[in-house]
Amino acid sequence: GERPGIVVTDCQAVFKVWLQVRTPAGRSAVLRRADGYLWAALAEAASKASAVRVEWCPAHLSQEEFLQRGLPVGWWTGNAKVDAVANERGQALAAPADLVERWRAHVRREAGCHACAGFN
Repeated sequence: GERPGIVVTDCQAVFKVWLQVRTPAGRSAVLRRADGYLWAALAEAASKASAVRVEWCPAHLSQEEFLQRGLPVGWWTGNAKVDAVANERGQALAAPADLVERWRAHVRREAGCHACAGFN
């Protein structure tokens, strides 16, 4: 049989789109997005693995704060490890300053852009 699996994300925007794409009406809306093809592929893959579930956890909390919210310690440990790797690799792949400035200008212009939520 299929073993149950869990995907935990600390990105609330990603989690909300994931919930949206799992419903027929939401999926239709998501498919109209520029990145809709990616979400469609994820939803298709997930439909073949019914034992997989996706959960959200808050980021940037101490282990104590995380546990006080009743969340599993394994989620905190996994998130801390992923953050460490992302920071390490991110430093090696840092975008050039001009590209970063172009992105910030885009975010300022497109305040309602869901893909940009939280970046400024």
